[in-house]
Amino acid sequence: DLSNMDLSGVRFKDVVFNDVDFSSAKITKTGFKGSVFNNCSFNNVNLKELFWQKLSFLSCSFIKANISESTFNNVDFSNSNFNGADLSKSTFFESVLDETSFQETDCTKTTFAKCKMKKSLFLGNDLLSATFFKTDMSGTKFIDTNLKKCVLMDCDLVDQNFSDMKINMVQFNNSKLNRSNFNGADISRSNFIGCDLTSCDFSKVNAKNTIFTQAKLKLNSFIHANLHQSNFQEAMIEGCNFEESNLEQTYFKSAKIKDTTFKSANAKYIDLSYVICENVYFGGANCSYANIHKTEFKDSKIEEA
Repeated sequence: DLSNMDLSGVRFKDVVFNDVDFSSAKITKTGFKGSVFNNCSFNNVNLKELFWQKLSFLSCSFIKANISESTFNNVDFSNSNFNGADLSKSTFFESVLDETSFQETDCTKTTFAKCKMKKSLFLGNDLLSATFFKTDMSGTKFIDTNLKKCVLMDCDLVDQNFSDMKINMVQFNNSKLNRSNFNGADISRSNFIGCDLTSCDFSKVNAKNTIFTQAKLKLNSFIHANLHQSNFQEAMIEGCNFEESNLEQTYFKSAKIKDTTFKSANAKYIDLSYVICENVYFGGANCSYANIHKTEFKDSKIEEA
């Protein structure tokens, strides 16, 4: 039991710590080079402005710890607990955070770059302006979490449930979001540039001013979605359903659209210039003032309301 002890300036090297309690200990400028921590507790510890690399914290607890403005390079935090901790403005690089809990954790402006974060949990978190870059987050869950202005670039986010969440102004650029559920979510002013969105559900979303440029859209539902002034330029759209969606002033320039329905959609002022439409149905859609300059309609049908 090392809780409440002053370990400032102490140097440990290649030490294995099993079931050690560091709660509320002072470890300012403490060295742990090459050490491994198994089932250890760092609850309420001040770890602010630290630089740790090549360490392992397996099944460790950092509840309500202050870990802000710190840097972790190649550190393994698998199956650890950061509930209630302050991780704001910290950086995790090439680190492992699989099956890790982030409940009511402050991750404001935190950066996770080239990390592994499989099957982890973000519950009641603030991820305002946080950055996730080239991070594998497959199986990770976001529940009641603030993702506003968050960057999730080139990440693996398949099978996510974002339904009814407010995730506006988020950048998902070049990420894999296959089979994710956005039903009823507010994704306004977000970016999905170059994303794989195969089989995602966008029914009833608020996607006003949202960018889907060069995205892969296959077997997606946009039924009753608000896509006012959104951008699908150069997107690949196949087998999608935009029935009764709001597509007013939406931009599809140079997109390829196949086996898709826009039945009864509000497509007023829609830009379909240079689009290739193959087996596309516009039955009952309001396409008044549409831009169809050099649009190709192959086996497609337009029946305005």
